[in-house]
Amino acid sequence: SGSSARTIVFQLEAFVDADAPVAVETFGCKTYEISKTKITVKNPFPRDCEFVVTCQNLRLDDPKARDGLDLLEQGNAKENTSSRRKVSRKDGSIGVTRGADIADITRRADGSVVKSLSCDKVLSQLPRVMRSKYPGAFGAERIAAKVRGNETMQIDVAFLPFAPGAHVARLTFEDPDHGRFVVELCGYADLPDPVASIKSDLEVRPQTFDVVVDHANPGFERARKTFLEQHPGRTDRAEAMKARAASDAWPNSISYKALSHSSYVDTEETVVVSRNPEWQPGQEFDPISMKTFANKIKPMRLGLNVRDAGLYKGVVVLGSEHDVRVLHLEFTAGVKRERACLEFTCSARQVVTQDIPVVNGGAVPMSVKGTITGPDAHCFAGAGRDVLVAKGRRDVFPLSFHPPKQGTFHATLTLRTGNDIIRTGNRFGADNTTADTTGDAQNEQTSYKLTGHASPPEAEAAITIHAVARGACVETLRVPNVFQTQNKTAQYEVECDLDFVGGEASLLVERGGYGEYVLNLAPVRSGTFHGSVHFTTKCGAAVWYAVTVLVDRPAASAVVEDFDSHTPDTSPLVLRAVTHTAVRRVITLKNPVSTKSVVFRVRHSGHGLLGAPTLTLAPGKSGEYEVVYSPLLPGAECGSVSFTHPTLGEFWYPIELVSTEAPHVEVPRVSSSLGSQNCETKLRFQNPTDQVIEVELGSSNELNFSIVSPASKTLTIKPFEKGKIVVRFLPSKLNTVQNAVITAVSATGGAWRWKMTGTADPPSSNGPPTKLFVTLGQSGSHAVTFHNPFEFALSIRSWLESAGSGAGVDGVDGDESSGNGHFELLQSARFAKGVVVGANTAVSIPFAFKPTSMLRTETVLVVRSASRGADVPPLTWRFPITGEPECPPSGHQHSLIGKARRRFEMGVAVSLKHLPDQGGGGGVGEPGVPFTFEISAPQSEREHLQKALVVTPLCAVVKNGEVKFHVSLRPVRELHCVVDLLVSVKTGGRWRFPVQIAADAPEVDGFIEVKAHVGHPQVSLFHLPNPDVVAANFTAFFTPDSPGAFSVTPGTGVMEAGTPISVPGAHGVTTGNGVTTGDGVNTATARKRFDVASEAAENGPGVTLRIGYAPVEYGTSLVGRLRIVTKENTWTFEVIGTTPTYVKPTAPARVDTHISKETDAKMKEARARNAGNVVARNTKQAHYTSRKMFSAKHTP
Repeated sequence: SGSSARTIVFQLEAFVDADAPVAVETFGCKTYEISKTKITVKNPFPRDCEFVVTCQNLRLDDPKARDGLDLLEQGNAKENTSSRRKVSRKDGSIGVTRGADIADITRRADGSVVKSLSCDKVLSQLPRVMRSKYPGAFGAERIAAKVRGNETMQIDVAFLPFAPGAHVARLTFEDPDHGRFVVELCGYADLPDPVASIKSDLEVRPQTFDVVVDHANPGFERARKTFLEQHPGRTDRAEAMKARAASDAWPNSISYKALSHSSYVDTEETVVVSRNPEWQPGQEFDPISMKTFANKIKPMRLGLNVRDAGLYKGVVVLGSEHDVRVLHLEFTAGVKRERACLEFTCSARQVVTQDIPVVNGGAVPMSVKGTITGPDAHCFAGAGRDVLVAKGRRDVFPLSFHPPKQGTFHATLTLRTGNDIIRTGNRFGADNTTADTTGDAQNEQTSYKLTGHASPPEAEAAITIHAVARGACVETLRVPNVFQTQNKTAQYEVECDLDFVGGEASLLVERGGYGEYVLNLAPVRSGTFHGSVHFTTKCGAAVWYAVTVLVDRPAASAVVEDFDSHTPDTSPLVLRAVTHTAVRRVITLKNPVSTKSVVFRVRHSGHGLLGAPTLTLAPGKSGEYEVVYSPLLPGAECGSVSFTHPTLGEFWYPIELVSTEAPHVEVPRVSSSLGSQNCETKLRFQNPTDQVIEVELGSSNELNFSIVSPASKTLTIKPFEKGKIVVRFLPSKLNTVQNAVITAVSATGGAWRWKMTGTADPPSSNGPPTKLFVTLGQSGSHAVTFHNPFEFALSIRSWLESAGSGAGVDGVDGDESSGNGHFELLQSARFAKGVVVGANTAVSIPFAFKPTSMLRTETVLVVRSASRGADVPPLTWRFPITGEPECPPSGHQHSLIGKARRRFEMGVAVSLKHLPDQGGGGGVGEPGVPFTFEISAPQSEREHLQKALVVTPLCAVVKNGEVKFHVSLRPVRELHCVVDLLVSVKTGGRWRFPVQIAADAPEVDGFIEVKAHVGHPQVSLFHLPNPDVVAANFTAFFTPDSPGAFSVTPGTGVMEAGTPISVPGAHGVTTGNGVTTGDGVNTATARKRFDVASEAAENGPGVTLRIGYAPVEYGTSLVGRLRIVTKENTWTFEVIGTTPTYVKPTAPARVDTHISKETDAKMKEARARNAGNVVARNTKQAHYTSRKMFSAKHTP
């Protein structure tokens, strides 16, 4: 039977899981650190693709992240069991964690155990960090990639975790035409680096320790900055915003859970950290900082279970939902943390010892053995035996340093024990004594690094040797062997720095012994000499002795008066002189060397003994040396003159010096009238020394001979200059010679004495008159002082009389026979009858003056004394008085206004009102009245105006009651004041004319333009004339606000003196004793110039400055301020730096059609060479050069 076939149809449905990763890449780093890796990705499609690359960070609860988390957790089984146990503090208020199980324990092959902090165990006990607040950990640099089919490409991936633990992300590659695929990124973040390492030294006892925890996390802040600068996710605005606001959104107070894995460190379960704006991130935790912030933030308190000396290390982990931080702890109890180091410092060949304390804290005795190793171990020495320390006792291990020579030496000391731990401490202040302890408890060792610094050796001994010049002596030194500790001989090389000391060049000292070295001394001159003798080995070890040689003088030499005539005189020289005079004596010496000249160095001993410093003698000849004795102080002493030669030695001669006080200098007799104070005498003397001397002055009779200059009675005189004393003679007796002794005494220059005598003459009236100025029509008063010259009281009367008359009118009667009523005595009736003046005292006699015309008035005040017997008859004193009227002010004021450092001038015409007729009716001021003038200035501005103001008269006499002046002012600074121009005429009278001076602040003195191209500095010359006629030092500089492109040279120097000028049109300028003017009137006394330093020409000498300009860029013009300063003046100039205007060069257009002769000759030569039909000639076979013909011709 037949069978029928059936068709089976299957419906196939394809399912492609595009989200399943085609590859997995793993990463790892610490929290808050970035890791960048290049991964290789293969294009699974056979065609070329252009992928869009996106990176997506997954949440831990996302199902897509499950596979990645499982991969990371393989082999890392979590241990959720905990060894935490709660205990109570003494107050029972908070819980404490101790020894939390957060470490992995690994046993090495050698049996040692290593404990490491386990991140998984730590995270299982800490709150989970809220990752959604922070940027994702993964990011890819590329956002697009073009790759061929089945080819690979490189992608840069960055991993920066903000939370510890596992992180998963997906890197998606999508092409719109072919599809997409996924690469899974799995990363694991370990615990972050410690935010602080806390180290401290503790006592061996249980205690607490406070640690201040900063609110800010430095590692977290660095991670934020790194993300915004390097992470690819910074281009995502949302991720970047999370990074910027990450820690700013933290609350002001954060609660952390604390974990400690050390059984010696207890922590609180919860630590609260508060924000403190005064705390600086990264500040170290030290006791001072802890005390500073103790009252502001609550520190984390640690409980330390310290039972024995040693090093205690621990780790505390703080975790919250915001961040995780790690703190490293290291506490040292009883020993230092650093590596042990002992330093020694001493001189070479000296010994210094350091005791190292050793403590046995065990229950059995401890034996300590020291071993010294290293390149310089022979320089150090230990105890030489084992040190046995009883249980619970302390002992020391002595260590000494004995360097054989100068230098630095290194070695290592190792202390070993087999019974108990070595615990060391430095009881003697060596801060670097620390130990490195290795091994177990039954075999401990501590190593010390030894460093010894040896300075140059000290002198073995200080030897003092006595010798005599031009003699010989011997001294023996006992020299030790420097290699005594090494038991070998010492071969020394000997050196001495004294030229008169000799001996053997070397010395051999046997091992462990001493050697004797003989010094031979032969000094040629006396004195004290200091030196040293060095014994040095080839390896540098040395011994030296400090040597002091006291050399006495040889026997005194005989004095030869006449070398060839008689036997030398063996007695000492005797020189006698009075102070401030000189005596001379000659000493004769002979040169014993007949082959060459010799030069002796001469030294003098004794006050006032002088002479040449050297004496030269010809070969075999004699010479004379002159010694001068010029004493300044009296007395007697023994001196000497020494002649020293390097080879001939020293010769000396004793001298007896005797000086006596100089007699008084007789001053010619002086005379003075009784009551006069005008008799003065000047005394001069010279400083005879080369030093400044202070001289005290005195007088034996201050009543009659008083020192008026210097008023302080003390005089300072420079070397070899003269001093001056002014003595005033005031007689007090008639017909008697009065005397005094004037003394000038100096401690170093000696004393000077002058004997002065004087006699008294009868009173005279030749003294200067008393002058009084009073405004016309007003009354003024003054007084004449009468001094009683006698040593007893004197009764006097006074009255006025006319000048030139011998008869006077008694003031009591009031009869004024003087012929004018201008003067009047102002005295009471009792005073007019007479007054008694005490001995050597003074009395004032007042008078009044009232002028009625502009004419000078003179009178005489007569004072008469009563008789005092035959010795003192009645005496009369006459005191001339001159009354000068002054014209009332007119109310007009002249003004002189300008700027400082600018000369401004003007003409001033003044009218002399009330000037009386001269010459009887010839008109006012006819034929002319000579006049004088002066300037009265304020005291504060007088010195300035003396240098700045010049007033010159333009006429010699007063004409028509008017006088004209030329006034010039050049102030160097701002000035505001009023000066008075005072004009006086010959017949009497004075006129006052005020002049107001106003000089405002100076402006810029000028502008200087300099030009230069960029890169091409230029220098311009600027000449500044000196306005003064004297040279002056100057300083030139640009102000600090000026651009650096400007410079000026020279910066300092001397400005040459200016050329003096005279005022044009000045009439009758006088020089010397006077010059007659055009009017025939001598004006030597009629004019004055009110100036000290005259003005100079504006274009005269001065200083030339070089102004440099070096621009560095194009642009606007630069402006600087140049300032030139002298003692009297200051100038300011604005310097403008510009760039020269570029001028395009112009040249005429020219086409040269002329053929040069050389070219024309060559052309003619070519034409002659190629004459004929060149084309026809080239068609010939001989000249045909085609390839075909050439080939045919040469083919065989």
